[in-house]
Formats: sequence, structure tokens, C-alpha cells
Amino acid sequence: MRKNAILVDFETPKKWEFLDAIEVATNEKWVVEKCISNRNFGNSLQKVIRYVKYFFEPFKVFLHRKDYSRILGWQQFYGLILAFYFRLFRVKNAPEITVMTFIYKPKSSLIGGGYEKFVRYCVTSNYIQNIIVHSEKERHFYANYFHIPVEKFVFVKLGIEDRTKEIPISKPKNYYLAPGRSNRDYSFLLSAWNGNIPLKIVCDSLDMQVKDKSIEILRNCHGDEYLKLLSECHAVVVPLEDVHASSGQLVILQAMMYGKPLIVTENEGVRDYMVDSEDGYIIEKEQVSLNEAIVQIEEHYSDISLNGRKHFEEKFSLYQEGLAIGNIIKP
Repeated sequence: MRKNAILVDFETPKKWEFLDAIEVATNEKWVVEKCISNRNFGNSLQKVIRYVKYFFEPFKVFLHRKDYSRILGWQQFYGLILAFYFRLFRVKNAPEITVMTFIYKPKSSLIGGGYEKFVRYCVTSNYIQNIIVHSEKERHFYANYFHIPVEKFVFVKLGIEDRTKEIPISKPKNYYLAPGRSNRDYSFLLSAWNGNIPLKIVCDSLDMQVKDKSIEILRNCHGDEYLKLLSECHAVVVPLEDVHASSGQLVILQAMMYGKPLIVTENEGVRDYMVDSEDGYIIEKEQVSLNEAIVQIEEHYSDISLNGRKHFEEKFSLYQEGLAIGNIIKP
């Protein structure tokens, strides 16, 4: 009997609410197959290892494709590269593929041009039934960019597991936290930051030297260690680079989970997740706007903190996301 599989690149709990929701919505059993590839962002060797994993894990599925009925690629490259193999070898009766957490950012370099052709080759294939994006505007942006029907892109709000029981909400300490690597504009943040307030940047791929002693860059902070920092910080800053690219939602939801006020630079997908002046502030990428938001947070800290936690509980559970995706891919 063929199986349904979720391909992930992270550790999942024994009882995973996303898996439970997928099984409820589809009325079918699913298995989780993992290959952790998302921590190799340091030196060149680590990057090579990461890219090898991106191609090797889907290749294993490709070799045993007759064992599968449906594939859900939580790690988008596992789903994309599997579709690449299917199209390259013109596979018949292939399992259905749904790609999750899809993000594509055009690049102008020679390598970027090759990458664009590769992604286009994958997403325009008939082997991918659905591509899950996490903002409504992305659907139309990607459909226009790749010249494929907008119906192939499906907007589902991101959901995350509530970790506040294992790592409780703490009394805020005197530092702001800026986590994440994808589509971040840390050059802006470093140049605009008020040196009187401590700032910790959590990014394992940030190769910048900082002279400001109030700013600390943490390049090896993951998992529970990162969540502990988040639970203790005063507020969270998310400086986004490309206004079209979907990114930052995970950090936004994690901050709301811990009741941490947010400062996020304007982006087309941000307003699908946070309410300006309620969960924090959505700002233009200007130093004066950043400073004004910090002042507003201090004046309304308690209300913003409570709003964020309330909105997280009501809208952004991992189970709700699983139900939504399950209803899209069910037979």
C-alpha cells in the first residue's frame, strides 16, 4: 500500500499536532520523513553539505517513488527537487507533490540566473499540484513571475506550535532581539540602531563586523536556546529587505507567542499576520520611524504584549494550519 509522507528538515515531536491535523483533514495516515539540512549556513564546506542534502533526500524518494501516494514538502527544496527528478526522467504515475513554505527571491547574478531557470523548471511542471505560500499577494506575484495559473499557488496562514509550556514567558530584560536569516536587511538595522539600547541579532549567516558595543551578533543560537532568548527579550525587530518576498512570519508569530511587541519593516505579507499599532508597529525603513516605534512600544507596552498573545492563540496554531493544508490536498 502506498504511503503519504511529509518531508521535513527539523526534529518533530512524537505527538505532532500538524501531523494529527493532516490525518484528520485527509482521513488518511501520514508518515514524517526527516533529513536535517537547515543548520549548515556557515563556511563553504557546510554550505556544500547542505546543498548535497537538498538533492540527496529527494533522490531517495525518487528511487522508491512507487511506495508513495502523496508527498508534502515542508522543506520546499525537497518538494521542488523531487519534481525536478520526475520531470527530468519523465516519470509516469508519480506521487502528487505539494510544496510548502515556498519562497523565491530573484537574483541578478549569473548564478542567480541559473537558479531562476532551475526553480522555474520545477514549479512549471505538472508534478506539483499545489504550492503553499504564506501571504495572499504572493500568489499573484509568483503566478505572474513564472507565468503559470494563480490557482497553483494557495495562501495558507502559517501556524506554529505553542512552546510556552516548555519555555515559559519571562519577565522582559533590557534588550531587543532581531532573529532570522531569510530576506533580512541587517545593514539597515545596524546603521539605524539607537546605541543606547542593547540589541542581539540571531543569524548564523551574517558575516558583518560590528563596532557598536550595544549590538551582539549570535551566529550559533538555535532551538531552545533561541526561544529562551526570545522569552526574555524586551521586544523583537524584523528588518525585511525585499517587500515582495514572503519572510519574517515565523519570527512574528514566535514573538506574539511570547507576548513580545514587534517592529517590522513594511512588506506585502506582514499585514496577513500582525495588526499595526496592536501587535507592534509596521514601519518604513527609516531611522526616524524605527526610533518612533521604540518610543511607542514603551508607552503602550502592556497592551501590545497582551494583544500579541491573544491574536496568536486565536489565529495561528499549528493544528489550524494542518487542517487548512489537509483540506487542500485531501483526495
